[in-house]
Amino acid sequence: MTLEPPSGLKQNVLGTYDSLDWKDVEESPKADIIKRLLFGFCFFHAIVQDRRKFGPIGWNIPYAFMNEELVVCRI
Repeated sequence: MTLEPPSGLKQNVLGTYDSLDWKDVEESPKADIIKRLLFGFCFFHAIVQDRRKFGPIGWNIPYAFMNEELVVCRI
């Protein structure tokens, strides 16, 4: 089974936001700070995935930056 990232930066950020578990964030005493950090992670994640479609112009080495890497960044 293959999971293709959505096309476009905005759709990718929104898709990543939908896949996050917000329950842990809302229960945190520093929820506002964590939400800002998660936006940064999601935006970076979307940019990395969007640049993959340009091949060697986007990256010298093909990186497989998927949702698993985003989960690791959250920890």
